[in-house]
Amino acid sequence: MSELNLNDLEHVSGGASAEGARRTYIVQPGDTLSEIAAKYGTTTKKLSLLNADILIASAEERGIKVNDSSEYADHIYAGQILRLP
Repeated sequence: MSELNLNDLEHVSGGASAEGARRTYIVQPGDTLSEIAAKYGTTTKKLSLLNADILIASAEERGIKVNDSSEYADHIYAGQILRLP
């Protein structure tokens, strides 16, 4: 039996049906947005836009003033739950 690898942990949340479900990813230490995007076949820009509210709130909680949407694109933190397209 193999060990659970937290880097591969993916949750399904949202609606009760498969059509309404939304995939999410829990950011692990050392993850980058570009690596997560590549792993799930999307782009950094799409992930940033889909998770703008999460990324902005997290940056502001850490004292980073966000004036431009491109400022928060690289600021992800272990434990954040990101939406996947």
